[in-house]
Amino acid sequence: MEKIMKRKVIFFFITIVSGILAACDQTVESENTEVSKDIINTCDEIQPCSIPERYQKMYEHVVFDTDLVIKNRKEPFVTTKATLHVVDKDKALFEYFSDVKKYEKMEDSLRDKKGRKVKITDYIAPDNTKLSITSPSSRVIYSNPRLAPYIFNSFWNEESSPDYNADKYSAKVDFSFASRKKAFANIKKSLSNVGIEIQSYKVYCLDYQTLQKEEHCVDMDGQIDNGAYKESWTEDDNCYYFFAGQEFEGIPVYHVYAEIFHEVSEAYSPVKVIYSKNGIEDLEVERVFDFSKETEQVSLAEFDKIAQTVVNKYHRILGDSTYKVVSAELYYMVDILNGKDSYHVFPVWILEIEENTPEEGMENKVQMVIDAVTAEEIYHE
Repeated sequence: MEKIMKRKVIFFFITIVSGILAACDQTVESENTEVSKDIINTCDEIQPCSIPERYQKMYEHVVFDTDLVIKNRKEPFVTTKATLHVVDKDKALFEYFSDVKKYEKMEDSLRDKKGRKVKITDYIAPDNTKLSITSPSSRVIYSNPRLAPYIFNSFWNEESSPDYNADKYSAKVDFSFASRKKAFANIKKSLSNVGIEIQSYKVYCLDYQTLQKEEHCVDMDGQIDNGAYKESWTEDDNCYYFFAGQEFEGIPVYHVYAEIFHEVSEAYSPVKVIYSKNGIEDLEVERVFDFSKETEQVSLAEFDKIAQTVVNKYHRILGDSTYKVVSAELYYMVDILNGKDSYHVFPVWILEIEENTPEEGMENKVQMVIDAVTAEEIYHE
């Protein structure tokens, strides 16, 4: 019961409050301009840094038995600038609502934190199919009620939640209506039609048998809602759930969902799509960026310096807790907290740390984000 209440609250947060959150980071740029392709080459000043694939060291409270993950080790590491991608409203309407012959249009205007006006336009069909576009922004939400609401009652992939059940679904099944590869290609083409480019993804293959078994519905008062259950589940309900993101220079881009959820988690991906034999059933684009082609090469700090930043932080904590750093992956971070229409982009290490407090019998996973060049921890407000 608590499980579905949490789902309803988060779904409400995404669909209703997201428009307000979207207003916090909008840019007024209405078109993408190609900047100079000249790369600022400072190779003579850059000292090469050899990053091992595994790092192992022991300190008083901190143990490193750490896989160092760099998706693309061939490219030089750089800094650049990014701007928030602005979706063309007319293109999005044509892409996702061209088959809808009749709909109601609703508009609302908000002010972002910089005092600029943003507009949220909702299109609602008689069958309750919905399309919401925030402009100027990259935020697009589309949902068809024939399947998506039932998926939200049967699937949960937030790993830190006790309601997590994504491990009950396969990631390697190809359904008869389309392979995973073909389905993603179709999604990628659809998003490209509105100017959104995605590269990496994780997919879950949601078979109808497991969906039916996992389905659980309650109302807003926490009571079992028998009327909300799907009347029947069949093979036609098989679908894929894609969680997709951006890459820059072959490295994943770190995404802070709605400027609130800082953890690296597929559940907080900037692009989420449910795809069935009918095509896209549900789509959420939260925030994506356009990256400048003008870059400046930088050198990563030796990982010993990164490790020392971790040790310095946890050395000050009193008690018998110990910390094991199990993985560190390189990302590019878009610094949305600073800047107006353009944001600094730079490499960061994101560390997964297991915290163990024996006297309390408590184990916990924590995350640290560290600037890969300066070795300074990045704090979120």
